[in-house]
Amino acid sequence: MFWTWLVTLTASQVIYNTTLKRRVWWLLIALLALTFYVAIFKGYEWKSGWVPPLIAVGVLLGLRFRRLIVFVLPFVAIAGLYAVVGLVGTENYSWGTRVDAWRIVLEIGRVSPLFGMGFANYYWYTPLFPIRGWSVSFNSHSQFIDLIAETGYIGLLVFLWLFFALGRLSWRLTKQFPDGFARAYAYGVLAGIVATLVAAYLGDWVLPFVYNVGLPGFRAGILPWIFMGGVISLEQIYLQNQEGERS
Repeated sequence: MFWTWLVTLTASQVIYNTTLKRRVWWLLIALLALTFYVAIFKGYEWKSGWVPPLIAVGVLLGLRFRRLIVFVLPFVAIAGLYAVVGLVGTENYSWGTRVDAWRIVLEIGRVSPLFGMGFANYYWYTPLFPIRGWSVSFNSHSQFIDLIAETGYIGLLVFLWLFFALGRLSWRLTKQFPDGFARAYAYGVLAGIVATLVAAYLGDWVLPFVYNVGLPGFRAGILPWIFMGGVISLEQIYLQNQEGERS
């Protein structure tokens, strides 16, 4: 989440903040280049570290050049499909075990499909369902599967609704805010929401599973909630300024 939101918020200022000084703009470009260099060339094996930020930049560019989407989308889809096949091909064992874990956790979650079994409770039942011949405790490594097992399908729908509401708010504010930091930030949160949902698919990065990443994982997991809360604060500041001008 740290790398995802570092890239997302920096890229949104580069692309949408027309009030940036040239020197600051180039410094942010250098920060983006350095971050992707470290993430892709130094940490390529950690897909959750660079795939969500890359998608966030793609969303920002797509929103910025909307008129070109029709022409560019087919090429992006082909490149994306090729990348997915390549990434899965290099991680056959990891991907296969994840799919097995998802199947088992969903099977356990059938005990209470609507409201789930409570936070992290399914972890203690996984040894009863051997995974590839091993009777061990494990988690699903997917935020969505975790939510289904822990809070049921109702909890998953609430989770997705929250992100939808924040995304809709961010989109509306991009139309209301004047050019500058706040408008670029709203675009950043909008792209960050998409990237965060992708990260949630790849692992329990948004609501960390304590028996997987431990308590230290919450230090990074809290970041998207802080930054998404920031767009709500900007909305309140904007509304207060509007009321002040009217009075």
